[in-house]
Amino acid sequence: MASTNSSHDLVAAALRSLDVAITATRPAERFAAAHLAALRAAAALVAAHAKPSGRRPTSVWLLLPRVAPDCADWAAYFAAGATKRALAEAGVSTVVSEREADDLVRGAHDFINLVADRLRDLLELRARLQVKSHAAEVLYDSADPYTRKVVIDRGSTQGVVLGSPVVDDTGVIGQVTRAYPLTSEVTLVTDKDAAIPVINTRTQQRGAAFGHPNDGGMELRYMAANADVQVGDMLQTSGMDGVYPTGLPVAKVLRVDRRADSAFAKIVLAPIARPDS
Repeated sequence: MASTNSSHDLVAAALRSLDVAITATRPAERFAAAHLAALRAAAALVAAHAKPSGRRPTSVWLLLPRVAPDCADWAAYFAAGATKRALAEAGVSTVVSEREADDLVRGAHDFINLVADRLRDLLELRARLQVKSHAAEVLYDSADPYTRKVVIDRGSTQGVVLGSPVVDDTGVIGQVTRAYPLTSEVTLVTDKDAAIPVINTRTQQRGAAFGHPNDGGMELRYMAANADVQVGDMLQTSGMDGVYPTGLPVAKVLRVDRRADSAFAKIVLAPIARPDS
């Protein structure tokens, strides 16, 4: 039986590692983080296919072609970089060049998108999840000035569980990150640790929207500098993380900066819902 929870967790971890790779300044750090992102994505695909086994663990790069033969080239590509990743993590800063790091980041990005599409089909994620909902009101903001969190007047006694999505009548607000008996903490989509798999409604291209608390907005990351993204494009939940139902409004593209010195565009988003209001 496919392990949907572990696959979702691994994809989320892959996105976090890719975020580290994008923001790292040294080639060795970018290479190691991107390779780890690809490894976690591959493990997600393997976990979705494989049955639990008591046998000795095998390299995910050997298992991947068995469960997804069309990913054999990807497996070989990333397996070839395993030794360099180990050296990079050991502190050998000269093991990879700037170009090798950039190439691996782009490869990891494309591979994660491929895995996301495959898991969506494999696990038959629905277009919209029919879930039980609870009406709630915001009691107060979090006391931490460096985060974007609020506390609502519903908790585990009312059926709220950790990880529950939080929405209003316009779109996604955030996710429950702590559930107490009578209250819950909600991390807003504008928080620095927030990440939501999204899809561009115009192009059907997938991506990941991250919180950007400095200006109360969000960013669409990992998009190539020549990606087909335009100001005004609408982004909705893709459902890939297994948290948010598919098709919920998330954000609108506010600004697209294509820089000659970067392989990725800087894409600023405006949340559809008003999580900070």
